[in-house]
Amino acid sequence: MWLWGHLTLILGLLATALAGKKKELHLRPDKKPPSSASQGFAAYVFPLAGSKGASPLTNILLRAKDSGLGKRDVDITAEGARSGFKEGTLDQSDDGETLIFTPDEPFDTNEIVTVTARQTDNGQSFQWSFKTASGDMFDASKETFRINETIFGQALSEDGADVSLPQRLAQNDSSSSRHSAPLNSLWETVFDILLKNQREEGGGGEWRSVANYTDEDEGDEGDDGEDDDYPIEETDTAAEEPQPDTDVGYDYEPTIGEFNDTTMTGQPQEDDGHDTWHDESTPTEEAAQKEERDHEKGLEEEEQESDLDAEAEETPKAADAADTETYPVYDPWDEWEAAMGAWAEAETDGKGDNKTGKGEARLPLSEYLTLPPDHPQVIVTQPRQPGTAAGHIFTAHIRHPEHVSHDFLLILDGQSGDAVWWHRFDYSNQGWHGWSVRDLKLHDNGQVTYHDRARNGWVVLNSRYKEVDFITPKYGYASNGHGIQIDKKGHRLILANDKRHKNMAAFGGSPAGQALGVIIQELEPNGRTVFQWSSWDHLYDQFKITEQKFDRGQESVDHLHANSVDWTPDGHILVSFRHLSQVIKVDRKTGKVIWRFGGTKETSNSFDLDNPFYWQHSARMTEPGVLTVYDNHNEHPPEESRALEFHLDEKSMKAKLVWEYKHDPPRYGYAMGSVQTLSNGNKVISWAGVEPQSEPFYTEVSRDGSKLLEFRFANGMAYRALKSPWASRGEGKPTLVLNADTDPPRLHFSWNGATEVATWKVKAGQLGSPLQLVTSVPREHFETIVTLPHHNTHSPVNSCVRYKAVALDKGGTSIGRSNVVDSPWCVSRGAMCVAAEKERHDCTEGQGFITQEQCEQRGCCYRPPGIAGGKREGQPWCFRPLHGGASGKDGQQQGNVCAAWGKETRAACGTPGTNKQACEARGCCWDPQGPQGQPLCFHAGDTCSVVGKRRLACGRGLGGDQCRKRGCCYDEKKEQCFLPDSTLPT
Repeated sequence: MWLWGHLTLILGLLATALAGKKKELHLRPDKKPPSSASQGFAAYVFPLAGSKGASPLTNILLRAKDSGLGKRDVDITAEGARSGFKEGTLDQSDDGETLIFTPDEPFDTNEIVTVTARQTDNGQSFQWSFKTASGDMFDASKETFRINETIFGQALSEDGADVSLPQRLAQNDSSSSRHSAPLNSLWETVFDILLKNQREEGGGGEWRSVANYTDEDEGDEGDDGEDDDYPIEETDTAAEEPQPDTDVGYDYEPTIGEFNDTTMTGQPQEDDGHDTWHDESTPTEEAAQKEERDHEKGLEEEEQESDLDAEAEETPKAADAADTETYPVYDPWDEWEAAMGAWAEAETDGKGDNKTGKGEARLPLSEYLTLPPDHPQVIVTQPRQPGTAAGHIFTAHIRHPEHVSHDFLLILDGQSGDAVWWHRFDYSNQGWHGWSVRDLKLHDNGQVTYHDRARNGWVVLNSRYKEVDFITPKYGYASNGHGIQIDKKGHRLILANDKRHKNMAAFGGSPAGQALGVIIQELEPNGRTVFQWSSWDHLYDQFKITEQKFDRGQESVDHLHANSVDWTPDGHILVSFRHLSQVIKVDRKTGKVIWRFGGTKETSNSFDLDNPFYWQHSARMTEPGVLTVYDNHNEHPPEESRALEFHLDEKSMKAKLVWEYKHDPPRYGYAMGSVQTLSNGNKVISWAGVEPQSEPFYTEVSRDGSKLLEFRFANGMAYRALKSPWASRGEGKPTLVLNADTDPPRLHFSWNGATEVATWKVKAGQLGSPLQLVTSVPREHFETIVTLPHHNTHSPVNSCVRYKAVALDKGGTSIGRSNVVDSPWCVSRGAMCVAAEKERHDCTEGQGFITQEQCEQRGCCYRPPGIAGGKREGQPWCFRPLHGGASGKDGQQQGNVCAAWGKETRAACGTPGTNKQACEARGCCWDPQGPQGQPLCFHAGDTCSVVGKRRLACGRGLGGDQCRKRGCCYDEKKEQCFLPDSTLPT
């Protein structure tokens, strides 16, 4: 009682000191506060009594010991020492367990907040206090912790210059003023008296808040329908030269002669005026569902398109049966599977040789044209064995910033490693931009998430890969990308960072140190917080038991390094602390630590098994008493990582290692990594590591330790890899690419992310004719490749042919159609040869017949035999082109397509070394005696003289050789790749 007597005296002095001030301290004399260490009828409150550094944006959370108490049974009020009494709303969580008081206005920084909770039926009440973060930690104007002022342990001023910690504290302590300083000082005295007993009972330490810590991975141990064409804008390219830490946006558009706005995935999309992946607003699930309905409606409308021959679709002409044989499928997997068969045979002899080296085989993904050229290359180190579990592999490919690249999100086939879905980020990882824990995973509610450090949270995707939500930590904290879980109800369990000042001199660090604390938040689907836990409140011995070594005078320390979080089968929370070599179970009802597993008894291990693992990742309890851990085994010999499973008796506190897997040969994942238990009992292990390490990112083993399947990347690494069942109708539309460089030409088509495609139909037709079904092929891999023989009516060589690919499901229903792709002739030389029959003028000069070569030598157009329609059906025809060119000749004179163009006006079409066949397949001109007597492939006429807004892009970020290989025009000065001029009708 003496404590409250002194407190009453001090409060009286405070009331006198506050007289005449603009802001008054509203005391409630009828609510005498009990001890701050008491929680009255509450089992859990947040912020915790006596805690410091709370966000001024915080809500007040309370869980009653009597779970029957609801929001009608309890009254909660909050009062700030400076900001005063807070009006607000009291709600109840969707599970009925948590009362949530939301103030109408934020608290002030650096103030004491007193909360009173009272039961309405019996008047029982209790009171507790906490302190908000100071102004050097929290930016009240931006309503966020100052996460941007500390970049990998280095403080920066607004102009980018280094700023010392004392300078930054002086600059940012905006909450202090000459008026509030005496009041805060007096409140500090009161607060310290109130908390003295709680500290003596094992709580708290001396903390001062500092700029919030941004998410770092431990790879650096210091931080842990048809689309509209659009013009190329005329800009000053020198002024827009990318900075060293950025990269030109990669817009993958592999189709020659078809130009569309594309998303980063390379799928042609309707232009909605913004980038789906980077829109500042967060789309909703309802919006995604509407888009899905619009997509289905679009499919129905496509059935009515004039370029589709419905009769041919349903009842193909008799010749189609023969035509099917003339469109053979090219399958690059045939050669690979043959190599794998030879490898398997060699393995029995102990040799293990194959085409890429001993015991390895690179998947033929480089043969795909519907994947970006820098798509990560997957290498098989163990082919699939019987017993491999069903499902798809979710992972993310990253590289160390020393190797400039783009990060990829990947879903791979869980049997072969073939591509299923990919997403390429449009910025490179230069300057650590993009070095992040992406952590692509499927959750129990069917949604997919990945972490985006640049946006400070997790992107939520639906089954069509559309962003439907964005999850960010509440109250202004920075996201920790190591951990997120979403349960079937949609509750989200996430990790966040809470960096504070800490005198680290006693531990070998700096007196002005900064230590990274850990926040756990559980959020409802609507984003409302129902639980928060802070390491600063509950891990009182954290600096004594950490295994992280501090350099003398070191200012920034990551002494805990939380790297996984999950619910336990009994409804509590499991979190892994890498730098403690411990896994901790937290009581979700009270926030208290239930037990710690790891380290020794001397370092607070609750179980009888000492040092079970070191610097671990991926702690999970998939069933009661069963714990799996990926043991990186850092800082302790031998350098060999393991996957472990323990049985924990939580009553007797006995632990037993019941299963472990070590790789043969040994693997050491210095950082990152995971282990997953599949429904059939198999284990999936991601060995991770940091370049130049090249450990397998996916190893699947049976319970008896047999290796069933294994992959690694040719370059780079993955934070973790998980196998999950997955089904999707795909992202956007199918993609179709015509490759006219091969002999014979080929059609490549795929649908990014689609798992339900069983069959592909290919349609083709001459310009002005309806598209007809020409072949139907089963889908066996991510990309299907069909050849187009020269003698075939639908060969793109010297013809303007249009193509479309149609995806069918197992029932034969059309579920997606690609855009129409035109052969290169349609937009290059062939454009000059497109004319109605009555407008065609003979170019044989009285000769009864001339060959195709003779016709083209005259610079005229040649129609091969076999094309139906017109008076000359089935006969070859040599006729004059429509347009004149730079030579001034009109369209009725010969030689004005290729032969008439002077060498000074020629624009290159293709790369050096292009042969005549590939050149003419692009619709370009071939001169066997070009400059210096070397052959030259060039564009016909002035088709590359397009200027200004008439230029239509032929892909972005392409060099000259890449552009010309597509048969497109390249402006060296402006570094623009654009389509040749076209006379095709719109």
